[in-house]
Amino acid sequence: MRSHGFSLIELLIVMAIAGVLLSIATLQFTHYSRKSSIESQVRMLHGDIMTVRSQAMFTRQPRSVIISSSAYSVYSSSNVSVPPLFKKDFKYSMIWNGSSGQLNFDSYGLLSNPGLGGRSICILDGGNPAALDSIVLSAARIQLGKRDEGGACVADDIKTR
Repeated sequence: MRSHGFSLIELLIVMAIAGVLLSIATLQFTHYSRKSSIESQVRMLHGDIMTVRSQAMFTRQPRSVIISSSAYSVYSSSNVSVPPLFKKDFKYSMIWNGSSGQLNFDSYGLLSNPGLGGRSICILDGGNPAALDSIVLSAARIQLGKRDEGGACVADDIKTR
């Protein structure tokens, strides 16, 4: 004689399967969330650097950006002793090649002293899942890219897009 409904064993099996699937989904969500957050940070920095460059070109006034490992500040002139226009904190630490984290754009929108082979700014964690984790800067060009696994934060180790 079979009654209507599910047995306790069937219910427990379904709950176990649902639990396993939920744990897998949670792990994947964490991975995709981190990937998205890293890409968002790099795109935000890229956009702000491009805006500063455009403002320098259109206003014919030099502009500066100072990047530290935890934040960056945008200045309305090449004088960085005044308060910045704005400052944004990084969620993920950044590194860069070159002697300083200061980017100076002249009145033509060109990066002053880009150095041999250009400058680059990267997320500190080189083995991250993001498709974009670096910015490569030359005198007249600013590109997004992905650093090679285990590579240094130099233009030669970054595949630009």
